[in-house]
Amino acid sequence: MPDDSFTRDASRTLGEDPGGSFRHKSENQLAPTLMEVLDSLPFYVMLVDSGHHILFANKSVRSQLDVEPRDIVGKYCPRAVHGLDHPFPGCPLETAVAKGGIAVEHEQFDENSGRWFLLSVYPTGCKSSDGEDIYFHIVQDVSEKKEAQRAQWESEDRYRQIIDTTKDIVCVGDPEGRIIDINPAGLQLLGYSSVDELRGMNYITDLYFNPDDHEDFMRLISERGFVEDCEIDLRNRAGDKITVTTCVTAVRDDEGSIVELRAIMRDITENKMLQQQLYHAQRMEAIGRFAGGIAHDFNNFLMAIRGHALLLLKDLPEGDPSREDLNEILRTTERGADLTRQLLLFGRSTEPDLKPVDLDDMIDGTRALLEQLIGENYTIATRNDGGSHTVRADPVQLQQVLMNLVINARDAMPGGGTITIGCSAIDVDEATLAENPKAAPGRAACITVADEGAGIPEDHLGKIFDPFFTTKKAGKGTGLGLSVVHGIVTRHGGWMDVESSPEKGTSFSFCLPLSREAALEGITDVDTDDEVVAGNGQLILVVEDEESIQKIVARMLTRQGFSVTVAGSAEEALELVRDGEAGFDLLFTDVMLPGESGIALAARLREQHPGLKVLLTSGYADDGFETGDGDRADFQILQKPYTITTLARAVNRALAGG
Repeated sequence: MPDDSFTRDASRTLGEDPGGSFRHKSENQLAPTLMEVLDSLPFYVMLVDSGHHILFANKSVRSQLDVEPRDIVGKYCPRAVHGLDHPFPGCPLETAVAKGGIAVEHEQFDENSGRWFLLSVYPTGCKSSDGEDIYFHIVQDVSEKKEAQRAQWESEDRYRQIIDTTKDIVCVGDPEGRIIDINPAGLQLLGYSSVDELRGMNYITDLYFNPDDHEDFMRLISERGFVEDCEIDLRNRAGDKITVTTCVTAVRDDEGSIVELRAIMRDITENKMLQQQLYHAQRMEAIGRFAGGIAHDFNNFLMAIRGHALLLLKDLPEGDPSREDLNEILRTTERGADLTRQLLLFGRSTEPDLKPVDLDDMIDGTRALLEQLIGENYTIATRNDGGSHTVRADPVQLQQVLMNLVINARDAMPGGGTITIGCSAIDVDEATLAENPKAAPGRAACITVADEGAGIPEDHLGKIFDPFFTTKKAGKGTGLGLSVVHGIVTRHGGWMDVESSPEKGTSFSFCLPLSREAALEGITDVDTDDEVVAGNGQLILVVEDEESIQKIVARMLTRQGFSVTVAGSAEEALELVRDGEAGFDLLFTDVMLPGESGIALAARLREQHPGLKVLLTSGYADDGFETGDGDRADFQILQKPYTITTLARAVNRALAGG
């Protein structure tokens, strides 16, 4: 039986307040009420003295401990509840007593039931009859709470793992510009190693590339509470611009003020660059087609002007004052032809006609022409490293590259100076590959053209290869030269470098992979109109839709000893053949005709007359010219504009089948 003193102590404790007064309630009224309240609680409550003796236990101990309350009152708590002869490690009552009577909580897992319990001990402020402190001992089953907490932790950990491993940037900040948190992807993108480095910064002034954008950004946030797919530019630690698309949600307090901004951002810097490259490529393609169309028509005009001038020149005796005028006309048409060649090279997408070319020989063979082009106030100096510099290239196109670079160097020194042309071989190392994506590992030969001019402004260096970009005054340049050069070098599998310093000049280099093949002799094919290339009455069908070209070509061929019949379209040419016109030895047709193309016409006539020779001509060689509407693998091609001698030579080659 329990000691009656313990029961009296419990009743007295439950019925008294800490000050010892009843506060207008008698002990007989208050104590039973508190007993009923404690007995109704779903968790068990005990009164325990500092010696671990149980003074009171509510009815919940029946379900929790499977004992009657009266059976444990007066018992030693560790033995009655835990079956131990001494308090278990971490006993909250022991801790409370040791710390001078403070409230203590302790979570404990019960292996028998597999459940978690929260043990709470609170001092009552009164003492037992023996003068010992008395404590409330409350035990609650918190298994469900622990499980919910564990699930919450797991959920938070799972989402944290997702945030920490995603490639997108996830960050939290406040409206004033302070960063609260950011994931590893954000740190990596911005170039920082820890969140602490960013917490001392203001993202508005330190991370926004354009801080004024934040005002517009916050206005949208304030109006809608969120922003979706908004592009902003950030600055990383190195100062480089990064473009991101961001989605932001605002968190507000009870008064409706924004206290937090939660953002998810995606780095689209590379995508923006690729979009710009695609746009640039599409623009270049459109400009190329436009330029090619202009070149085609312009070449027809030049063809007519040059042809008539040449015929007149041949008929005039030496010493006639009109000869100088005609020569000036021819020189002007040659300059026009140079411009159309640049346009054609710019707009052309066909592969170059690759042959082994010794770059040193090409420089030596072109030097005289270059000296005539640049004038008397300029000197050309050459240098090389003494090695072999043979590459696989289209010699005509390489000459075009060299001429353009030399003319560009001349224009950079309006008062005259020295242009240095160097040739050397280099090893394409990792650094070169990193700087030049077009480069290939191995060895390469480079030609460098350097001037002593004022240099190129830094803000222009990124645009110098753009078509029609030029720093020259109006009428002094088209801006096509460097764009043409860049296109030719790229099609050869090479790359270009440019170095420039203010008042110290500029050097352009183009590099091509070295070749072990032997270079060909005589890469320059110069035509002279004094050369006699005569025909022998061969019958030629000329198909040309431009009437002026029809007339001049007919006169040029007739003058060289050929018999000529003209047609203005493929349909007209087919009618001439069907009407029993004398058998033709050669079809000389423009590629671009109204209706059926010249290539298709040639293919049809070749089917009807397998022995017919074909010579094609065009003012514009595009993809359609290369593939065509029929098979032109064995058709000769003559590019407009051409001279009398060039035409006669091409006709004779075609007739000979060479």
